[in-house]
Amino acid sequence: MVFCSCLHCRVDELEKQLQEDIQEIGLNSSTGEEEQENSEDRDLSEEHRAFIKRFSVVSDAIPDYHPGEEIFHLSNSGKIFNQHNLDLRNSGFIPQNPIEKLLLRSEVTQQLSLATQGFLSCAYSCTQCPIPVLKWLFQMMSVHSDYYVSMQILDTLMEITIKNASISDAQSKAWIPSLSDISAIFINMGVPFGSLFPLLQLQPSFSEDDILSEMQITVGKHTSGDTSAGPAFSCLPETNLISVVKFLGFCTTMYPDGYADQEILLLLLLLFKISLEKLLKQIPLIDLQCLLLKLLKNIRDWDSKMPQLCLKMSELSSHHHDLLWLVQLCCIYLMLIKARKEQQDDLSEECIHTELEQQAYYLTYILLQLVSEVSCFDVVNSNQRKCLLRLCGALEKHVKCDIREDARLFYRTKVKDLVARIYGKWQEMIQNSRPTQGKLHDFWEPDL
Repeated sequence: MVFCSCLHCRVDELEKQLQEDIQEIGLNSSTGEEEQENSEDRDLSEEHRAFIKRFSVVSDAIPDYHPGEEIFHLSNSGKIFNQHNLDLRNSGFIPQNPIEKLLLRSEVTQQLSLATQGFLSCAYSCTQCPIPVLKWLFQMMSVHSDYYVSMQILDTLMEITIKNASISDAQSKAWIPSLSDISAIFINMGVPFGSLFPLLQLQPSFSEDDILSEMQITVGKHTSGDTSAGPAFSCLPETNLISVVKFLGFCTTMYPDGYADQEILLLLLLLFKISLEKLLKQIPLIDLQCLLLKLLKNIRDWDSKMPQLCLKMSELSSHHHDLLWLVQLCCIYLMLIKARKEQQDDLSEECIHTELEQQAYYLTYILLQLVSEVSCFDVVNSNQRKCLLRLCGALEKHVKCDIREDARLFYRTKVKDLVARIYGKWQEMIQNSRPTQGKLHDFWEPDL
C-alpha cells in the first residue's frame, strides 16, 4: 500500500513536470515562430519594398465621382423659419373674404390641413390667390419634414398657379418665386449666402441681411407646438429640395418671361453651385437638369449671356473634376439650345424671306392683271402686234421661267396660272392678226 501511494505521487509529479515542459516548449515555439515571422516580414519588406512600390496597384487615383463640396451645412438649417413657426397669421395680409378669415383664425396645424386637403385649391378656383398665401405654401413645402405634406403642398401650389394663370388679366401679374424668395429657401436649408452667390463681381440686388430682416417680421409672432431652435434637418432634405426644383421648373414653363436674363444667369450659377454638394453625387438629378434646360431656353440675349455664363461657371470651383461635372451637367443642353437658337434664327430669316416673296408675287399678280386688261383688243394692228410679241418675249424670259412651284406656296402656282392664261391670250391675238406689211413671218427680237 505504501509502495502504491508513493508510486501514485511520483506519477503525479511526472505528469505535472511534463505539462510544465509542454507549456514551456509551446511558448518558446510560438515566440520563436512569431519572432521568425516578424523577422521574415521585416526582411521581406526591406528587401522587396522597392519592388512592391514599383508594381503596386493604385485603384483610387482617378475616382469615378467628383469630390464635391459641403454646400448644405445642416446644423444651420431652419435658422430663418421652420414648420412650426412658419405661421400664415404672420404674413401681414388683410383677409378679404370668409375663407381668408378662417385661415387667419387657424393655427399652423389647421392651416396645413386646409392646404393639403384641397380646401385652398377650391377656395381660389375663381379668384386670385393672395401672394402671401402662395409664399407661405412655397416656404412650408421647402421645410416640412413629412414627405406626404411636402408633396401635397407642391400639388396645391401647381393647381393654384394654373388657375391664377387662367383668370389673370394684364393688370394682375402672376406670382412666381423671386430670386430673393429662392435664396431664402436655400439659406434656410443650411446653404450659406456666400455659396449661393460665390462670385464677388456677380451679386444680386439684395443681401443676406435683407432676407433675414424681411423674414424676421413674419416669423415668431404666433407659434404653437414644438418650436425648438434646433436644426430643421438632420440629413440632406432631398424631398424638399426636389419639390422646390420641380415647382421652379413648373414656373419657368408656365411663365417663360418670368425672370429677366440677369436673374436667370444668377439662378443658373446658384443651381450649379448647389449641384456640387457631396451628398448629391449619387442621386439622379433629373429634375434639376430639366430646370437648367428650361432656364437656358428662356434666355433672350443668348449671344451676350452665354459667354458670360460659361466664363463664370469656370470660377465656381477650384477642382478640375468638379468643373468637369458642371460641364457634363449642362454641356449637351448648351449645344442643343445653341442649335435650336440657330434654327430659330434660320426660320426667322426664312419667314422674312417668305413674307417679302409673298409681297413680290402679290405685286406681280396685280401688275399682270393690269397689263392683261389694257392689252385686250378686238382687232390688232401691226404696231400692237409688235408690242404683243415683245410682251410675250418679256413674259417668257423674266416671269414664266423663274417660277418654281411648291405645294406649300400656292401663291406661286396662282401667279404661274395667270401668266399661262395671259400668254395664251396674247398668242391667240398674235395668230389672229396679220403679219407686218411685206413679211411672211414675224421673228422675236430680244430686248436690248
